[in-house]
Parts: sequence; C-alpha cells; structure tokens
Amino acid sequence: MEESLDKCLEEIHQLPNVIGVLYADKHGLCLGAKGSASNQSAGVITAIADQAAKLEPNSKPPVVVLESDSK
Repeated sequence: MEESLDKCLEEIHQLPNVIGVLYADKHGLCLGAKGSASNQSAGVITAIADQAAKLEPNSKPPVVVLESDSK
C-alpha cells in the first residue's frame, strides 16, 4: 500500500499549481506528505475536512484545498 500511496501523492504533486500534498487518516494521522505540505498540519486539515463533510453529509468525503495570496 505504501508504494501505491507514494505514487498517488507524487502524481498529485506533479499537477499544475500544486505545491504540496498531504494524506491523513480520519483521526488526523499523517500517512504521507509531498512538497511544502507539513505533516504537522494533518490534524488541523483533518478537522477542516470533517467540518466540510458536515455541509453535505450524503456526499463523498471532501478534498481540502488551501490557498493564500503568496501560495
């Protein structure tokens, strides 16, 4: 599984305008990170995704995309 996860993270990281990718489980444990994504952010990002999922409870789990003026 680790090899396929690394491949998936690398493919996403290679997409245009992607500078970092983080993959975490539902408890906030970081399972992988590429680029400028910090594994220390996994818990916070998981909490954001959990709250976003409550907006449309019958949909697929959300993908969290963070943007700023500089990145």
